[in-house]
Amino acid sequence: MSAADAADVELGLDEDAPKQASMCWLNLTSSLRRQIRRHCVTRYLVGAGVASCAACWCISYRSSIVKVDEVYEAGVQFRNSSRGMKGTRINAAVPNHTISADDRTLSKISEVGFVALAALFFSYRQVVEARRANEEARKASPEYKIEQAVDKFMQKFQPTLSQSHIVWRPVIDSIRCRIQNWEQDATLVSGRHGAGKTVAVQEALRDMRGAFQFNVNVAGWDKVLYEELGIETKSMFKNVLDVAGAKLQNLNGNLTKTPILLLDVPRETTGGGDAMKLVSTTAKELATDSKKAHVLICCSSAGIGVGI
Repeated sequence: MSAADAADVELGLDEDAPKQASMCWLNLTSSLRRQIRRHCVTRYLVGAGVASCAACWCISYRSSIVKVDEVYEAGVQFRNSSRGMKGTRINAAVPNHTISADDRTLSKISEVGFVALAALFFSYRQVVEARRANEEARKASPEYKIEQAVDKFMQKFQPTLSQSHIVWRPVIDSIRCRIQNWEQDATLVSGRHGAGKTVAVQEALRDMRGAFQFNVNVAGWDKVLYEELGIETKSMFKNVLDVAGAKLQNLNGNLTKTPILLLDVPRETTGGGDAMKLVSTTAKELATDSKKAHVLICCSSAGIGVGI
């Protein structure tokens, strides 16, 4: 190997580097052009129309100033020439200013400019209204609602209490081990009132993606769950779990690869036995039959005897 080749290798020179840099530049400029076409075309058109109309107005305004100056000078000359003619009635007027073809052209340009500005403003309003209607239609679509619900699942889980207020207990490690090795069936965390069941489960889920907590307070709590997620039906909820599960499979470093639905059942639930039966049915359907989600249930010992 020659000294020049050795120097090239040492410096890391590459013959394809200029070509790669050129390709990167082309990709960047094409991306910028797409963004401009997508978001800024209407603004540029309106800006150009406003600028042209302003220029036409300035020309017309300047022309009117010149006309006023000419009329004023003619009036001054007339008054100077009429001095000394005391006692004489003068039936004379300031000479009329003749409108030339250039003046008519400037006036027409100004009129056309204002008409163009009004048309551009109307078109811009139409574009804004169309975009607003499209955005509202997109937000009303089932796909958008499912996407928003998946985003709620994929956010990092944040417990109610800060970590500095938590006393680590072995049950937290047990819950995390269960989550990591889950295959099917629901997980029931029970105990007496005030034992710290919810705190332990929340701490086990801290900073974990794919978990969503819901408090069971009424008999038909599934409708309230759908409302909190921004969806409408059970089929949409199952689609949310499918999409969230697919994202979790490709997410590295997360403890769970399956969506987690945390159902926190208070000591005294308004729905009573009906609410608990729906909890049991949902857990069986999602965690045992379809395995779409790992259902975690926090419930007091009294609630277990009611419906689970």
